[in-house]
Amino acid sequence: MSTSTTRRIFLLTSASFALLTACNESESSELVSWDEETDVLILGGGGAGLVAAIEARREGAEVILLEKSAVLGGNTIRSGGVVQAAGTAQQQAAGVSGDTPARHAEYWLQAGEGVPEPELVQLMADNAPAAIDFMTSIGVVYETVYGVGPIPYVDPDLMVDRIHVPGAGPEVGGGVNAFNKLVEEAEAQAVDIRLSAPARALIEDEDGRIVGVRAEIDGATYHIRARRAVILATGGFDNNK
Repeated sequence: MSTSTTRRIFLLTSASFALLTACNESESSELVSWDEETDVLILGGGGAGLVAAIEARREGAEVILLEKSAVLGGNTIRSGGVVQAAGTAQQQAAGVSGDTPARHAEYWLQAGEGVPEPELVQLMADNAPAAIDFMTSIGVVYETVYGVGPIPYVDPDLMVDRIHVPGAGPEVGGGVNAFNKLVEEAEAQAVDIRLSAPARALIEDEDGRIVGVRAEIDGATYHIRARRAVILATGGFDNNK
């Protein structure tokens, strides 16, 4: 897997779903006897984790995904499944022309009243159209595009229709169909998914790089080494402290 691909996996995960530490302790790799190895080890079986797993598998990486719950889903399966993006084919088909990720980022920055980090906001806006393309590639159909409610201190010219709604609609729980498409693609890509498998500690090498985890799988303790990367996708942005 190339360096650019590894970076893209991280950026896609971090831009869409803020990353949280899954474990409250760490261990040294010098004291560990590894039970398993894989190229990419992913913690969390919500939208972020499955997207990262699919991308890694598409690039030929071996992937193990650990989910602490008995089912996949995370925050994503409970969401409305909508995605904001600028300059997409769906947006243009809805009659919105001339919109760009730069305008989208400026809208977010104004709405955030100076709190967001501009570089991260621009990163998210730049990658949002690719997120729509990714979801479309696995069978999600975005049927409508609508706008946000007016915000008095935001330039009205920046508040155009950008919210892409999948076929299930915007109601709570509408993300189920979109999430099921992620599960289907992960299974088609032969991602090794382990349920009821909480990670208990991150494992560091002598340079402080995270190289694996200690996890509980089927009631037993496993030390799993990641040859390329450990990806933390263990909580949505609402829980990112």
